[in-house]
Amino acid sequence: MSQPPYQPPPPAKPPKAPLFAGILIGAVAPWFFSLVPLILTNGNTAAGYGLYAWVLVPLAGIVLLVVPRTRRWGLGVLIGFFGMLIIGAGACLTIVVGLNAGGGFS
Repeated sequence: MSQPPYQPPPPAKPPKAPLFAGILIGAVAPWFFSLVPLILTNGNTAAGYGLYAWVLVPLAGIVLLVVPRTRRWGLGVLIGFFGMLIIGAGACLTIVVGLNAGGGFS
């Protein structure tokens, strides 16, 4: 009786949880790290340092993207950050156009 030839198992699919967690972190972290200190200090000028989060979050995503082990986290952070910017810019533009058309601006 002959054995069939050995076939290796198919490659495992990468987990999706790091990608989705990275998307959530990339979309929420800039708002959290810039607005929470501003609110807690009642607009103190030292709270303005939280605005550096808008630069540090995509930089952290790029650093995570370079390391093969954390690549999915980095990709998720960058997708979330830039997706949030695109959606936010569209919402802002809609509000400005709506206010302008309705006579909201003088």
